[in-house]
Amino acid sequence: MPGCYKLEILGPTLYRVHVRTSVGLVKAKFKLIVETTQATPPEEIVTITQGEAGTKASRVRAESTMRLVAIDAQNTQLHYTTDVSVAGTFGMFGLGFMRKKAKALGQEFIQNFAKKIEVQENQE
Repeated sequence: MPGCYKLEILGPTLYRVHVRTSVGLVKAKFKLIVETTQATPPEEIVTITQGEAGTKASRVRAESTMRLVAIDAQNTQLHYTTDVSVAGTFGMFGLGFMRKKAKALGQEFIQNFAKKIEVQENQE
């Protein structure tokens, strides 16, 4: 998760994630609860993430689905969707700016995911 600096395991499908992020000049630290609501490893995982900034000035809720689809023996396609709602200070910055930030975070997620898979493949 982009911006994650601390992860706590609360249960087999429940995590507390501490995230630093910024939108324009506004910076915040969020404490988020991430719950896996559906999992069909390794093909699909669905999570709900919700929480607020330390000052409670911003709140976020997201439902995300990540799906892996085998193309052939050596290639896999990653599909992900996220439905996000943001309220408070972060929510006041306008849809266009939030979309740009979401796209950048999505690209960062894809890059981090690809690096993690490459490291695991090289260790095998």
